[in-house]
Amino acid sequence: FSVPGDAKALVKLAKSGGEALYVASQNRSKLLAFSAKQQKTGVLQVPADAMAVELVLANGKKQRIDTSYGSGFGSQSSRTIHLPLGLKSATKINYKGEASGLPLPK
Repeated sequence: FSVPGDAKALVKLAKSGGEALYVASQNRSKLLAFSAKQQKTGVLQVPADAMAVELVLANGKKQRIDTSYGSGFGSQSSRTIHLPLGLKSATKINYKGEASGLPLPK
């Protein structure tokens, strides 16, 4: 993925249909938007108290996604996760280290 020009910030948003939208700013230039070409997958809104989400895939492998509220100027993506195909389960881990299951979108 390449942003032409003098790119300064990049955020990822979820469109209403669940597709990913990337918005990039450039130094002293226009704002650019890019759509991702991907298969339809579900979108999970990360709960406010989640510090991480652990996904269990169909093949048994686990993927941990650390979540945040952004840490850089102009680079705060939405708190959504585009779920991979064949997902078996999703677990929220809160700031106390407690884990609880999350409902998967249909």
